Amino acid sequence: MRTKMPGQKMKKMVGWLVVAAALVAARPARADELVIGIYAPTAGFASSSDRLSYVSALAKAIEGALGGGTTVKGQSFSSLSQMAGTAQFGILDPLCAAGNKYTVMATATVNGKTEQTWALYAKGASNLPALKDKAVAYAKTGCNDQAFIENALLESEVPASFFKLSAKDAITGAVTDVASGGSQAVFAPPLGGTKGLTKLFDVGSVPNPAFVQLSSKVDAAVAAKVKAAVLGFAQRSALDGWKGAESYGSLAGRMGKRTKRPIFAPPQRIRLADPDVLEVAGVGAPATPDIKNHFWAP
Repeated sequence: MRTKMPGQKMKKMVGWLVVAAALVAARPARADELVIGIYAPTAGFASSSDRLSYVSALAKAIEGALGGGTTVKGQSFSSLSQMAGTAQFGILDPLCAAGNKYTVMATATVNGKTEQTWALYAKGASNLPALKDKAVAYAKTGCNDQAFIENALLESEVPASFFKLSAKDAITGAVTDVASGGSQAVFAPPLGGTKGLTKLFDVGSVPNPAFVQLSSKVDAAVAAKVKAAVLGFAQRSALDGWKGAESYGSLAGRMGKRTKRPIFAPPQRIRLADPDVLEVAGVGAPATPDIKNHFWAP
């Protein structure tokens, strides 16, 4: 019988250790542990560390509201699927909240409002035609971004192919890219970095990120305490507070392609009385006009 070489045994052992480490990293939260995630590329956080700091502070507030015995951890994610597979609650980008059926518990506020008016900001361009085939930056969410730009923002009047869309990991990075001369324009809310750019035109209001319940396995009483803690949380950051849940259905409807049709005014009804269509001989009969002078006889 052949025996395995020591090197082969070592490789096999290392392989099992790698699998075990992956399983530990992917394990779901314990019953006494909650994960509060954040995936909101269009939120105006200054940096990834600022984003993590915000969700960690929110997690600490929730932990205090739940009392002892439950550990609450804040974590930043790079995709919705990653967050949905790990966290029980999360701050979710409005584009993703509009396209998914997660329970929305609250809507973030910026300057006290639950939505912001987005615009197309440019550098070195004064109108839309000047941006044809130019690089236009946007925050990539993976939640139907092209439909958001083409239909929700541009109302299906300009195809996305009109530009050279340039995807960025976050909205602040997209704005910075334009300010530094990398791209010529950006679709964004009114952030601090847009002050040095030219606003070509507004493209409509977009709701702020949503706080959603990702897992249906959380006890209802715990979920109610989490919601109350979120609504009472306020911090000077990209998001300054939370209000009752807004509907994201309107944004979802705007992301569908629009077909514009001409509108015809209804015809005005004209009612004719009998004397209007009958001519009584000798009574008010109109005189026959003389038209001979309009003809020339050869």
